[in-house]
Amino acid sequence: MLGRVPACLIGVATGSLIVACGGDGEDPTEPSLPLISQVAVASPIDTLIAATRTVQLSASAVDAQGNAISTVQYEWSSSNTAVATVGNTGLVQPTVAGPVTISASADGVSGTLRLRVVEADLSGITTLLNDPFTDQLVSHLQPCDVCRRLLS
Repeated sequence: MLGRVPACLIGVATGSLIVACGGDGEDPTEPSLPLISQVAVASPIDTLIAATRTVQLSASAVDAQGNAISTVQYEWSSSNTAVATVGNTGLVQPTVAGPVTISASADGVSGTLRLRVVEADLSGITTLLNDPFTDQLVSHLQPCDVCRRLLS
């Protein structure tokens, strides 16, 4: 196998043969991209989510030295689409209670986050728009049989 062959220029000038070679055949104007070593998936609200709410996950990638790589396109997937689906931006849409693992992959490297979807009636509770703290509190609420009987 020859591998990459350096670029060479051959010329003849007044009885002399001139050969100039250099490089490894790569385009010197094309910058090399850092290799992804690890991908992490994070949630702004913890790992419990109500079946009636969505959550926007984020992913981050680092190289072998731990330097962040910002220009990464991730492919998102759900281990159990019956419990929750995930869009191409990392937005998770739960449907029923149960465990699910959401993955983000880039260049053959994956990161995962295990979520637990819980049934909770949150219709009477409003949250502040884009407030992760309030969303986290609401996502942990579960129906209370005693409370339901008292309110009935």
